[in-house]
Amino acid sequence: MKLIIHKLLHWEYWPPWVIYFPVGFFWLYWIIRWRPTFFLEVNPGLKNGGFCNISKMEIHRRLPHSIYPRTVFVNREQHAAIPESEVKAIGFPLIMKPDFGLRGMGVELVHNIDQLKAYHSNASFNYLIQEYVDLPKEAGVFFVRIPGSSDGIITGITGKKLFAVVGDGISTLEQLIKQTPRGALQWKWLKKEPLCDYARVIAPNETIRLAPFGNHTRGGTFYR
Repeated sequence: MKLIIHKLLHWEYWPPWVIYFPVGFFWLYWIIRWRPTFFLEVNPGLKNGGFCNISKMEIHRRLPHSIYPRTVFVNREQHAAIPESEVKAIGFPLIMKPDFGLRGMGVELVHNIDQLKAYHSNASFNYLIQEYVDLPKEAGVFFVRIPGSSDGIITGITGKKLFAVVGDGISTLEQLIKQTPRGALQWKWLKKEPLCDYARVIAPNETIRLAPFGNHTRGGTFYR
């Protein structure tokens, strides 16, 4: 019951249609005022303005290689095999993500070639293999530049704290996870992870990170 109340009081757990329903009226206003495709012109260099159905790899190809992790594109539509030589050059662990993503779905951290092959065999979609950047925090930076202007502005920065627990020397990893509503709501998928010993007592002040990326579906916390 406590978890149900927690989900009701925290909008990040609400179904997407509940969150976007009131926003729909605002969109409708602008569609009537301008035209149905007005929002597709926000990012003129991207397909559909980056609003939907946009390839991550196409975005990467427009960026300098130095500002994003080493990345390999796998075209499953053409039944491409795993590029093992390129994977070996990057090294494990690796982040796997669909080329067309949504809210972190299909993103996984793999630690060996067997897990990579399992992901590949289950993937009916094009995907990216990326170098894993092992840092405790992420941030989303919102940048705006009007076409034709030489300068732009940062309109917002959102920090993302990855889901983790801190040991007390008494509680097991499972107990630490279930101590907070945020952790308890992640337990359904966490218990399927084969690499964690949930019966182990975590030493005092030892931090165990339980999600490889900052997304609320994996327990991440967003802040400004």
